[in-house]
Amino acid sequence: GEGEVLTRVMRRFPTASVRGIDLEDERLAAIWRDRNLPVDVGDATSLDFPDRSFDLVLAIEVLEHIPNPERALREIARVAKSDVVVSVPREPIWRIGNLARGRYITAMGNTPGHINHWGSNSFRRFVRTEFDVVSVRTPLPWTMVHGAVRQPS
Repeated sequence: GEGEVLTRVMRRFPTASVRGIDLEDERLAAIWRDRNLPVDVGDATSLDFPDRSFDLVLAIEVLEHIPNPERALREIARVAKSDVVVSVPREPIWRIGNLARGRYITAMGNTPGHINHWGSNSFRRFVRTEFDVVSVRTPLPWTMVHGAVRQPS
C-alpha cells in the first residue's frame, strides 16, 4: 500500500532495520520514493529472502488480496524468526460498513480487490495452520492475529 504502517513502524522504532514489500505499481512507487520508504517490489507468495530473515513480519491488509493466501502464509512462516502480526477485514462487518456508507453497492459491499473473506474465528483457524496463535484482537472492522513461529520438535 501507501506505506502508512511502514512509516509508523519506522517512527516508533527508529533504529530497527525494516523492509516493505508490495507488487509493482508506479503510483505507489512514487509515494514510497517521496516518503523515503525502504520498499522492495515482490510477491508475498514467493519472497526473495532467506529463511528466518525477520524478527517480526507484519502482513497488514494483505491476505484478502492474494489468490493463494495459504502459499503467502507459508512464505511468511518461512521468513519469520519469531513473531508475525497479520490482519484482514472482518466479514461480514466490513461489507456492512461499506454498504452503510453507500460504497460498492453492486458488489454487495465487497471492496474491489478483496478476493478472500474471513470472520474472526475462521481467520484465527487459518493463521493457526502455520503459527501458534498468541492473541487475537478485533478492533472494528478488522481481525488482527499475533502469531509465533513454531519451534522445531
